[in-house]
Amino acid sequence: MSTSTARPRGPLRHWYLDLVLAFTAVTIAVHVLEDSTLGLLLTRMELGLVSLLVEASGLHALAAGYDTLLVYGGRHVVTIELTPACSGIYAATAFAVSAAVLPGIGWRQRLSAAAVYAPIVLAANVVRVFTAAAIGAADGPEAMRLFHDYVGSTFFLVLYAVLWVDWLYRSLGGSKHFSIDIERVVNRLKG
Repeated sequence: MSTSTARPRGPLRHWYLDLVLAFTAVTIAVHVLEDSTLGLLLTRMELGLVSLLVEASGLHALAAGYDTLLVYGGRHVVTIELTPACSGIYAATAFAVSAAVLPGIGWRQRLSAAAVYAPIVLAANVVRVFTAAAIGAADGPEAMRLFHDYVGSTFFLVLYAVLWVDWLYRSLGGSKHFSIDIERVVNRLKG
């Protein structure tokens, strides 16, 4: 008795290869950017914006290195270290590169992901880090860590997903072209 598996046909035939290529491209782009002067400059810029928000909120910030701030003025002093992994660089780069390698969408729409949505992701990260710093200055380092690890990360993932769906919706021409027939997709994957 022989068993055979049907291979997907049509545009979904190589979806797994596209996924692997997209993941590889994002990983390479993020690591190249992280280790570059541009990556360090973007990290420093983000930290500068966080510092401005801290000062505007009535708290105080003291630079303790190119990627570190001491935030005080509440009941606690907290240290914010903005590493490239914690900055918005990863998410913005991942968004832009994954949009660039997505098949079936024109280059104009792909470039809009980098030009429009990546800065939104960077700005959202500045707000996330500022909020964590303000919570830390008011309630201590443990509260800051809990916010950063759970609330801030969840917010960021939801924002990323919403922006991605919005970008796909707009890139595919709105509701006229943005409908997913789940049954048809499952049938194509089955073969």
